[in-house]
Amino acid sequence: MTDKIIINYKYLLQPTKQQKSSLWKTLQSCRHQYNEGLELWNECYECCKIGLNAFMLNEYFKNNYQNVHSQVKQNVNKRLETSFKSFFDKRTKYPKFKSKNQYRSFTYPQSGFKLINDKKIKLSGIGEVRFVYHRAIIGKIKTCTLKLSKTNKWFVIFSVEVEPDNFFETPNNKNTNAVGLDIGIKTFVSLSDGTQIENPKFLVASFKKIKRAQRKLSHKKKGSHNRKKQIIKLAKLHERVANQRKDFHFQTAHWLVNKYGLIAVEKLSPQFMIKNHKLANAATDIAISQFFDILTYEAYKHQTLVGQVDPKNTSQICSKCGKIVSKDLSVRTHQCPYCGFVCDRDVNAAINIVDRVPDELKQKYNLLRNGTVGTIETLTPVETNTAVFESKDLEISVVIEAGSSLL
Repeated sequence: MTDKIIINYKYLLQPTKQQKSSLWKTLQSCRHQYNEGLELWNECYECCKIGLNAFMLNEYFKNNYQNVHSQVKQNVNKRLETSFKSFFDKRTKYPKFKSKNQYRSFTYPQSGFKLINDKKIKLSGIGEVRFVYHRAIIGKIKTCTLKLSKTNKWFVIFSVEVEPDNFFETPNNKNTNAVGLDIGIKTFVSLSDGTQIENPKFLVASFKKIKRAQRKLSHKKKGSHNRKKQIIKLAKLHERVANQRKDFHFQTAHWLVNKYGLIAVEKLSPQFMIKNHKLANAATDIAISQFFDILTYEAYKHQTLVGQVDPKNTSQICSKCGKIVSKDLSVRTHQCPYCGFVCDRDVNAAINIVDRVPDELKQKYNLLRNGTVGTIETLTPVETNTAVFESKDLEISVVIEAGSSLL
């Protein structure tokens, strides 16, 4: 079990016109510093075949960009250094220069901010800014990030260190049954016990409005004020769909982890589904990666076990006799000619998924059923010392201590 857990709380800022201007100027100064640091890094490597680091950049920019808090400037250099580390670890592409639309946040990592009350936050160089304090912060605030959305809304994000006792929740009526979970396009979730949750298809429901807004945008002159206004209108439509989808994912994940003690899922590749032009829109609408991240967060919080299994032939193998019954995607019912077993193809796949749970996870599941809630361990642990989760109000990203997480 981790010694400390970091949760991110996100709140809507309500800055004045003057404060919006100050926030924008700070953001652009950070972006210029990032681009200048990247150019300097490239020149040093081309000239001397050596790279830089955040400490060197801190010294270089020490007397530059005086309108930006020193901690914020250091965080910009740290962000650039992290980008290069990710590139050398072959996790991302080579760092690129950021345009106005690509650089949308800056962070006070240690100081420069202060919560005055549940209505205002004091930011160095900007002033006292109002924000919507819709939920209480439990724990110690570590960092403060200001983020500009594509709809031109400013948000404040607090990274808060929480004690495990204040984070974990174990329902008194928790069911310790194991279940297999199959994600689909027509039916969003099919479970091995026969339960199915339909796909609400939020993108499809708003498709006409989005298409109309895109058509209007294509008729606007590039660089014009009307085009900028139309871009924001289109972004608001996409934002609404994203919020609906995220809320649905949280409700579904919360229901699953409160009902089951072990959840088995397929190790899917959303990128492959998106590359398939026939499934691209539908795969984007269900947002598999986001749902798995949310399920991971909720499962960890409620001490539910989750395991990934090999997805190969889960829909083709008969869950009763084990024979392969080949069928096209259009065939929605599994009918086995060998044993006569008949059921929905997705439910059949979910049964195969739960049957493939590794023995290691089954042992932990047996401890859970016997009333011993032990450490939730991962099959593919991430090497870090801190468990990091983002709350329901944020885009979910999960980083968990090695040997103590899920998925």
